Amino acid sequence: MRTVTVGAQGPSPRTVQVPKGIDPGWGYQVGRSASADVVGDGAPLLGKQPLFHRFLEEAGPGPSFPVAALDDSRIVLLSGETAAKQRRNHPDIGAADYAMVQQILDDGEMFAEPGGRFVRGFIDDEDGRLWKTVVKMTADDAGTYLVTLHRAKERDLRASRQRLERIGME
Repeated sequence: MRTVTVGAQGPSPRTVQVPKGIDPGWGYQVGRSASADVVGDGAPLLGKQPLFHRFLEEAGPGPSFPVAALDDSRIVLLSGETAAKQRRNHPDIGAADYAMVQQILDDGEMFAEPGGRFVRGFIDDEDGRLWKTVVKMTADDAGTYLVTLHRAKERDLRASRQRLERIGME
């Protein structure tokens, strides 16, 4: 957020708080909540999007791809660098599996890591396999990124329950 003086030339100037890059007349990022609806509701279709497949195949430095909505104002992005890391470290994770990120955020058991910038979540899929995702908020609150998505072991969930604060996503 930034502080802006509105009406400095007029009879009653006032100071308002607005998100970075947003004109005070809007007061919000146009399209952000609409894109949260599209990404959140569209997450099950992620693996069927040819553009997402191409993004994963060509992963590397460069653009990011929206994979989930953390809430109405925060879109979770998968960076090209993280997609390349995922491909190296978790080659068994396919494009369709990224729909699990939204499912975990919506219905999983969620934990906040110390400092509040990282959130991790767990969920069992329909085959009884445990999945884990970690999402981070940038220090300047300018972005929200997927750190990892992979199958997890029960001991990972137990450790999170023991040492982290359990949270509910709204």
